[in-house]
Amino acid sequence: MFRLIKYEMRKNITSVVILFAVIMGLEGYFLISALTDSRSHTAISSSLLVIATMVAYFCVCIFGIATYSKELKSKTGYMTFMTPISSFSIIGSKLISTLIEGVFFAILLVVLACTDMALFEAVFPETKLFSSFINMLLESMGVDASGFWLGMLATVIELLVTFFAIVSMAYLAITLSSTAFQNKKYKGVISAVIFIVIVIIVSKVADVLPNIYSNPTSVIEAIVSMVPALIYFTLITVASIFVSGTLLEKKVSL
Repeated sequence: MFRLIKYEMRKNITSVVILFAVIMGLEGYFLISALTDSRSHTAISSSLLVIATMVAYFCVCIFGIATYSKELKSKTGYMTFMTPISSFSIIGSKLISTLIEGVFFAILLVVLACTDMALFEAVFPETKLFSSFINMLLESMGVDASGFWLGMLATVIELLVTFFAIVSMAYLAITLSSTAFQNKKYKGVISAVIFIVIVIIVSKVADVLPNIYSNPTSVIEAIVSMVPALIYFTLITVASIFVSGTLLEKKVSL
């Protein structure tokens, strides 16, 4: 499994390096703008960094899906999936490598965000008023620092579970199209349509999940309210991987 993960990460190394370089370039832009007391450029660079955060999240997701789709269409797919290694291990290595890339960028962006916020307040002292207002707002809601970070951790976990569910559903859609439409020219379009249908169905079911707390009044209640969705999307991920792995071993002809 470890070798498979290393193999998967090597495939996306160029794209990851480019994404990292772009983020660090924007960080350099922010630092120069802040240290030269340029408010307009500081605002622009910080906005671009926020956008880069969202782009990085989607890019990592796309990298994981694109490599899987490419391998099922090319000779590298034959070499990968025809090895004596279980299809479940191959899919698992792809998901884990995607997770590692996602965690790397998440940690990077959190470190940059904390550093940049401290620098921003040091260069522009008036922004401390906003931080004080946020702290007062949290205190009025009965949320202390530990509760805030606990809530942030729960949110990150929810994002990761949802992220894995999306990637695994994309794998399932690609595998289904490769199974039912092996020799069709427009398999990519068919995969996209199947993926959209799966997402719509899963979303509809998610909408009727029970609300443990309709209006949570504390961080703990908000976290507990996430539990049904976390369990549901975890089951979706497991089911998608199981079906994809089974189809790859028994139905898909490369």
